[in-house]
Amino acid sequence: MSGSDAPLLLAGAAEFRAYPARWWMVGALSLVALMQGGVWNTWSPIAPAMAQLFGWGDGTLALLANWGPISYCLAVFPNSWAMDERGLRPAVLAAAGLVFGGCLARCFRTDAGSATTLIHAGQFLNGLAGPVAMSAAPVLSAAWFPAHERRTATALVESMNMLGVAISFVAGPYLVPPVAQADLPPGSPGSKAAPSAAQLAVLGRQTLLYMRGSAAVAALALAMVVVYFPSRPPSPPAPSAGVERVDFRAGVQRLLRHRQFWVITLAYGVCTGVYGGWNGFIAPNLEAALGHDRAESEAGWLGFWSSLAGVVAMPALGFAADRTGWSLRRMLLVIMACAGIMVLWFALLCLDTVALPLRTWSLYTSCILGGALVFGSIPLFFEASVECTYPIAEGVTTGIMTLVLTCAFSFFYLLPTNSLLVAALTSLLVIIGRRSTTSRASSSCSCRWSSPASSGATGPWWPPAA
Repeated sequence: MSGSDAPLLLAGAAEFRAYPARWWMVGALSLVALMQGGVWNTWSPIAPAMAQLFGWGDGTLALLANWGPISYCLAVFPNSWAMDERGLRPAVLAAAGLVFGGCLARCFRTDAGSATTLIHAGQFLNGLAGPVAMSAAPVLSAAWFPAHERRTATALVESMNMLGVAISFVAGPYLVPPVAQADLPPGSPGSKAAPSAAQLAVLGRQTLLYMRGSAAVAALALAMVVVYFPSRPPSPPAPSAGVERVDFRAGVQRLLRHRQFWVITLAYGVCTGVYGGWNGFIAPNLEAALGHDRAESEAGWLGFWSSLAGVVAMPALGFAADRTGWSLRRMLLVIMACAGIMVLWFALLCLDTVALPLRTWSLYTSCILGGALVFGSIPLFFEASVECTYPIAEGVTTGIMTLVLTCAFSFFYLLPTNSLLVAALTSLLVIIGRRSTTSRASSSCSCRWSSPASSGATGPWWPPAA
């Protein structure tokens, strides 16, 4: 089935309409994505405080972080099926409920045994919402936005998940600081100093305040979805939005044989997945040049600012792609080439065998620009994939892409720590081989709703939710 002979929905619709309420949809999904990312990254930034309060070690913290990719792999195909076959509303509603449930599970206990069990359960529930938080944006933009706004809408939602992660790096240590070493009561001879009961009580109250604040924001996100979040508008925003998508099972089978899709997915997964893993592993790369203590200090700020740069770059690059009409292939080619240069610069700065002057500004410049370019390319990869696979449904397309990303993120730890450069160059070479053919962008002639002249019409603010 191709874009020209696919069945059409609502073929008698009078005109194309872009409803202003689409921005409410972006806001609601963005808040769900922001909270999902922030909840996933809750515990790593406050690890010193949790070691004092609960006695957690590295193994517990690692498992809490790993619940994200574990539950993601379990939920990716059910969530993709729900988005494609049942509609966007039930999928996003379930995701918002899972995020809220994951937050709520952490709000009641501060004793080590029961609190740790509930926190593990909360992390698992939150991870089940990951596929929707990370891959629903192209589904929303395809259903609600005209073609010249889709990349911007996708980029806005995608940036929120990363913004949630970045906020947790700052909010966590600020709200739940560990008891300072100087304030610890002296321990008995031969034992390590530990917080007093009163200090632990204060730490427990601070932790519950942080957890309940997160639950309140998650409840707001859930309420926004409950109040208004229809799967699609009454009238389509563009011709391609009215073409019925290939059913889920057939779509998976076609994707497995779709060469261009796997070219884009390999480039996306290798580069962004490995970079995401490396972004939390910067300190060992810096130790040879800066020493252990300074490397640990600088690594946290480098990771934070590079993630924040990606948050800004995503909507900026998406807006540029919409307004300029540049080829996605050419944009990604330039972005990956520049990212490779930034990564090479950073790698040379970290090698003590290279006579390149080490300056703090050069470390930050190369790392932040690299993060902006790599993370900023994510919505462009998504849009490129759904365009080349059209009329296969967007949910299964982006679901498989993010599954590859998750696998690349996990396998990073089996690779050499300088593999980031290899990832950037691999993505560059893969994109060079991608043909710049898309079918969704040229599908307007296949839809019988109305003439393209009416595609700019604006509908009422709140179209019916039915």
